[in-house]
Amino acid sequence: MLGSMPARKPPPPDEKPQRERFIETAREIGASEDPEEFERAFREVMRPEAPKRPQKGATRSQGGA
Repeated sequence: MLGSMPARKPPPPDEKPQRERFIETAREIGASEDPEEFERAFREVMRPEAPKRPQKGATRSQGGA
């Protein structure tokens, strides 16, 4: 078959699950587990979107009479 992906090799039996490796690495680099610290960092990364400006050439509907 063309375009088939090869079968994935099973992980070595002595390898820790990805979740455990992720947590260990985060602790090694000094990542905080404090929810308030997470919220502060998240707000810093996710700035509010700027208000959308009308596109050039767009006309407003002239309602009324």
